[in-house]
Amino acid sequence: MSQKASLSYRPDIDGLRAVAVLPVLLFHAGLGCSGGFVGVDVFFVISGFLIGSLIIKESDSGTFRYLNFWERRIRRLFPAMALVVLTTLAASAIWMVPEHFKSFGQSLIAQPLLISNFYFWRQTGYFETASEFQPLLHTWSLAVEEQFYLVFPPLILFLTRRGKGFAFKGLLALSIVSLAWSIYGTRYYPSFSFFLIASRIWELALGVLLALLPAAKSKSPLRNEILAWVGLSMILLAVFSFSINTPFPGSAALIPCLGTALVIYGNSNNTTNCGKLLSLKPLLFIGKISYPLYLWHWPVIVFLKYVFVIDLTPMQMTGALGFSVVLAWVSWKYIENPIRSKQRLATRNSLFVAAAVVSALMIGVGAYIYRKDGFPNRFSPDVLKFAPEAHPYNELSGLPELIEAGTLPAVGASDEAEPAGKILVWGDSHAMAMLPILDDLGKELGVTVYAATKPGSPPVPHTFRRREDNEHRPPHLGKPVLRFIRENDIKEVLLIARWSIYLFGGDSGDLRYLLSDSETRSSNAGQARKVFVKNLKQAISDWEEQGVKVWVMKDVVTQITDVPSALAQLASRGRDLNSFARRASEVEAENAEINQIIHEATEESSAKVIDPLPLFLDKSGKYLVVKDGHTLYGDRHHLSPYGSRILRPIMEPIFKEACTVR
Repeated sequence: MSQKASLSYRPDIDGLRAVAVLPVLLFHAGLGCSGGFVGVDVFFVISGFLIGSLIIKESDSGTFRYLNFWERRIRRLFPAMALVVLTTLAASAIWMVPEHFKSFGQSLIAQPLLISNFYFWRQTGYFETASEFQPLLHTWSLAVEEQFYLVFPPLILFLTRRGKGFAFKGLLALSIVSLAWSIYGTRYYPSFSFFLIASRIWELALGVLLALLPAAKSKSPLRNEILAWVGLSMILLAVFSFSINTPFPGSAALIPCLGTALVIYGNSNNTTNCGKLLSLKPLLFIGKISYPLYLWHWPVIVFLKYVFVIDLTPMQMTGALGFSVVLAWVSWKYIENPIRSKQRLATRNSLFVAAAVVSALMIGVGAYIYRKDGFPNRFSPDVLKFAPEAHPYNELSGLPELIEAGTLPAVGASDEAEPAGKILVWGDSHAMAMLPILDDLGKELGVTVYAATKPGSPPVPHTFRRREDNEHRPPHLGKPVLRFIRENDIKEVLLIARWSIYLFGGDSGDLRYLLSDSETRSSNAGQARKVFVKNLKQAISDWEEQGVKVWVMKDVVTQITDVPSALAQLASRGRDLNSFARRASEVEAENAEINQIIHEATEESSAKVIDPLPLFLDKSGKYLVVKDGHTLYGDRHHLSPYGSRILRPIMEPIFKEACTVR
């Protein structure tokens, strides 16, 4: 039998790892690199190339063994991962409130089972605010690679035994199918496509295809130089020009992935000047520790935010990344390298046993945390009372029911007997959050309140969110609402929504919610503004002709973090519960434009605009998040049941007018 095959060291690839990991860190820290998330895709191509090269070389020499392959993978990946996960477990047990600790328990189970990407796909989007409480969120990419390690070795062996030309064609066909699905899925199933391997196979397979190609000809140094520099430029273009609004992965992922392939191929024979740049010592240092650095940085950021509650300053974020570098170097030198070089756990059996024991520990502890609801007895009742309340109307999403059955759920007075009045509240989840006070007033005054509500549904006739075209959802949900108002003789219509998200986009510049209509698919706030004003103004005019009075509620304050969790964290440390409440001057400046837009849409009509903000303002000039020991919010921007009841003074006139009309 021939000697064991091995790959020659390529410093340019370590430098390329640095180019991959640094933008990810800066993106997560909010320090630039709006498209820094593409660094993960660069890693995928590198992994595909290195693993493909090794398998092909060992297959050619007859030395490939699955046990050897998995031993190398475990020695490379498991030690640092286990250290980070167990450290994160300890930090979570100390700081995390029960709700978040329970969720952490589930992610702890998913990690050793190699299904983290499935778990986080089901739980939260990568760019969503809730991800800030998931210290293992970044392990989704490890799961994708580990699934690749399960599937591709037998596939590569099967194909290469029939010839490298056959293998190249087979993998190229698989890549084209995966890329086609990625483009389709990114449009219609964005979260599924982002997290799961079906949309990422082509990126890893691209690296394997590189491994099947002969090295770049040394007689063409200029061509290789051009290829390498063009490739690096493509990566940097994606890093600095992409954003969370870039549909991804899809066709956009071609830019950083093909760029990575060009850099690797251009340096496959002789090192180009681009390769020499990538081989500079600072980049080599970051490249060598890139794996533990990737593992450490996100938990460090999550827990610093958790401890401080408020968003970190650029200086604090820079410090967090610096601390992550130190942790990465320590774990690389004293944990990863000794095990990888067999100074520790020298035998295969000892390695496998250790990995099995630690994996079983993660699964068992994670299951126990979940079963015990995050161990709430770690905290006093003064802390636990700020756990998110179970909202009594969370399931009262009336628009789907209206579309399917032509009816709407109702709160307040029963509509079995003739009510004193009727009100229709139309809106998104912010309207659903207002149902507690509407129910109270309806029962007190004998008014039936019909709930035309649905999360993420803008209550403006003839409009829909920009992303609804990408989700196979029927636009123009307002048509059945308009019909219901007409057929049921409704004379009071209350519109409640998180208007800012439809006019300016969501958190971190997410533009998928921008208001659109059949004439305009809005791609910026200016277009969304025109769609809003035009359609709401026309709707109010039509309603007025029918004798319908329209009430529009302005936005409530969007807080800087999840309020119940922040209150629990502050209470556990004896800190001022309203310390992170936002100042009126800041909120008023932020809301000035949206209030002007609402005024523009309603100024020529008899529609009434109601403002909830003054009812939350305290004497110090802050909009309260807690009052009389009760949280006023269910998260960052939805009012809690108690918070909704604060708005009685501005809601009661609507009910009294409804009674007068009847």
